[in-house]
Amino acid sequence: MTQQDERVDRSLPFRFRVATAFISEARGTVVAGTVEQGDVSMGTTLVVEGTITASVLKGLSGLRQPKGAPMLMALELPELEPDDVREGDVLVVRS
Repeated sequence: MTQQDERVDRSLPFRFRVATAFISEARGTVVAGTVEQGDVSMGTTLVVEGTITASVLKGLSGLRQPKGAPMLMALELPELEPDDVREGDVLVVRS
């Protein structure tokens, strides 16, 4: 990821707090939310923390925010259905 929020500690394991999920005709399921910590790259398998629900990250985009604001991202996770994640869920890298 680029343009990380300076409050996000990139040395810690990736954590992403879900705000919403929806279907994009061109991209499949898109999960929007906030990066709490860490870094992630395409091809990484993400899992809904505490479950076995997982998907490979196929794309991501960040939204420019004012300095000091949380890092907002949209993750393309086509193997998930929007109902697989809820507001407040956390996505982490599968270990």
